[in-house]
Amino acid sequence: MTEQKDWPDYNKKRVGNLIICKAGTCGNTKKGAYPIPADEFKDTINKKGFKKQFKVSVSECLGVCKPHNVSTVLTKDKQYWFGMFRSKEAYDDLLDWIIKSSEKGEMLELPKSLEKYSFERY
Repeated sequence: MTEQKDWPDYNKKRVGNLIICKAGTCGNTKKGAYPIPADEFKDTINKKGFKKQFKVSVSECLGVCKPHNVSTVLTKDKQYWFGMFRSKEAYDDLLDWIIKSSEKGEMLELPKSLEKYSFERY
């Protein structure tokens, strides 16, 4: 196995990755899901200059289909799972947490406003 030091350090500034499910059951507005502002997330993070700190991706399926609007945030230390976002304010809270963490250069503690959307996957 190659030692980690031999690998390019692509993620030197990376704080985390946000992956949003936008298809299937959980992200489908025709099945009752709230519209997901994935493009707004990407645009805001890019305009604020945090593209290298936080990657935003859209997935066809994250494998958790029960709650609507599932998203996951991956960091070097933890994986956060969210679901049941049903308002723009909830997404604004998630985006605010990501922006503040990007500004700080590390993932901040999960805000109280996001706790009710958080769940343990395993």
